[in-house]
Amino acid sequence: YGPDDLDGERRSRIRRRVLAGLRPRRPTLGDHLVGVFAVLGAPAPHVVRTLVVLVAVASVVASATVASADSLPDEALYPLKLASEQVRLALAQTGVDRAAVELSLAEHRLAEAQRLAEAGRGPAAIVASSAYGAHLATAAAELASIERLEPSAVALVAQLGARLADQQARAAATAARLASDPRTAAAAAVLAT
Repeated sequence: YGPDDLDGERRSRIRRRVLAGLRPRRPTLGDHLVGVFAVLGAPAPHVVRTLVVLVAVASVVASATVASADSLPDEALYPLKLASEQVRLALAQTGVDRAAVELSLAEHRLAEAQRLAEAGRGPAAIVASSAYGAHLATAAAELASIERLEPSAVALVAQLGARLADQQARAAATAARLASDPRTAAAAAVLAT
């Protein structure tokens, strides 16, 4: 077929088909979905990378926090341990919660002071003992305000008071044990106070 072989009717049918293909048509649901996925797909790699980085950072921080749980004041992870304890304290909503966290922190400082004193590291044991005293004083103040303001919390205050007495007994026992060794006698005096 050449251009001269086409009659008028065939030419008009071909023309209509070509023009029909050129006319804009209404977008279908599939067209809309493709558009939505194209928009969502463009930033997705950045969002995924950001999420992966956030998860990686969170896991490193969580691992370091767990690793710092047994650190002592002169070790590298100790500041991270103190920071995580401050977060715990900041998250405590009520006076009872704050008192419980303060007692827990006091227990940690007491354990640190005992470990340091037993290792013969008197100056560090003194620092841990003073931190223990500060946490005990804060916990006692919280307990006193709870007892005064919330009479319904008397049982809980008694339980926290028992924990406080147990800590003081542990400190006294450790001080008595350390007093017999000349290397740890100074640390024993600190724990006794």
